[in-house]
Amino acid sequence: MKRIAMSLMVLAVASSCFSQKKMVSKAKTDLIDPVDLVDAQKSIEAAMGNAETSGDPKTFVVAGDVYKALYDAEAKKRIVNPSMDDKVLGNSLISAANSYMQAAVLEQVPDEKGKTTDKYDKDIKRAFGKITTPLITEGYTAYQAKKFDKSLPFFQAYLEIPNSPIMKDEPIDSNYVQIQLLAAQAAILAKKNDKAIEYLNELKESKLDDNTKATVYEWLFNVYQAQKDTAKSLEVLNEGLKKFPSNQYMISNQVNYYINHGKEKEAMKYLDDAIAANPNSPIYYNAKASLFFSQKKYDDALAMYQKASSVDATNVDAVEGLGVSYASKGQDLDDKADRQFLKTRKNCKQCELDADKAYQQSKTYLEKAHSMYKQPNKENLLMLRTIYNRLKDGANKKKIDEEYKNAQF
Repeated sequence: MKRIAMSLMVLAVASSCFSQKKMVSKAKTDLIDPVDLVDAQKSIEAAMGNAETSGDPKTFVVAGDVYKALYDAEAKKRIVNPSMDDKVLGNSLISAANSYMQAAVLEQVPDEKGKTTDKYDKDIKRAFGKITTPLITEGYTAYQAKKFDKSLPFFQAYLEIPNSPIMKDEPIDSNYVQIQLLAAQAAILAKKNDKAIEYLNELKESKLDDNTKATVYEWLFNVYQAQKDTAKSLEVLNEGLKKFPSNQYMISNQVNYYINHGKEKEAMKYLDDAIAANPNSPIYYNAKASLFFSQKKYDDALAMYQKASSVDATNVDAVEGLGVSYASKGQDLDDKADRQFLKTRKNCKQCELDADKAYQQSKTYLEKAHSMYKQPNKENLLMLRTIYNRLKDGANKKKIDEEYKNAQF
């Protein structure tokens, strides 16, 4: 009786295993005309959840095919009805990517003899090739619609494919780095700072042109700033400045760091050393001028902006800085005139004349900067409007108002 019982038990286990494998085969058959996606999904999900078949890479290859077919069906519906809910479509595509990824992982699991199989390698690689474009498309569509949190799963699934062990000898898709950049920016805009940091740190090691690599450091600095991680912010800033010592954004933030921590002397020394090492670069003169400006030392700021302009006449930041500094100097003189009005009319009048002169000089430089900008600059237009208003130049103010109204910032 015991032998009979044991035999029946073995038969029951074998029958269960066979039954689950049959579910995988059934799901695969359901993808052939006449297609039955509802039944295919039901069958494969039963197999995926069963211990007898959940460790078989074939189960997940078929699962990926089922979910990809579900995505394709939903994508066709969207062509007819663009306003339809994309939740099923998106979930199906992500599930397809995850299933193929799981199949690739299971392919690397050794059997009882310590050997791995490559039985489904070609199928998995071919499947990865079929889902890369949809993943990019869906991610970019969500990104363009400013649904940044929804774009991330698509980008993430795409970026995981080359990192699969099954793909280690395959060439990386030419879009990879661009999607990394989009994913990083989407994570920043979605306030997923940890994910943004992950992508940006990977991008630091990628082959990028200098401008893009510098931007990566800027973004990473900003994310650490958003997390109020001063130590990491400074670490990234210093690392970035070693690679890009002339990056104006990072220089400004280095100076701001010193100022915000009450280290203005250190900021000035940093800039003086930078100027000594780069006497023909306008960037450091502009930064030093900005430091003087923040201290309301407008004459010193003007001297530095003049120096920056003298080493590079095409530097619009220096020209704009001259205009803004003269405007601020004029405002100070206006304030002084108001204070002296009750004391000495003569001194008050002189202050007004000096202020008018400063505003005229401001106008000259701001107009020059205006002509140097390739695209309308919002701050420049607003400052010019203020100056024209102060100088009672109605005709030019009207022109600037019209330009501001029609500008696309």
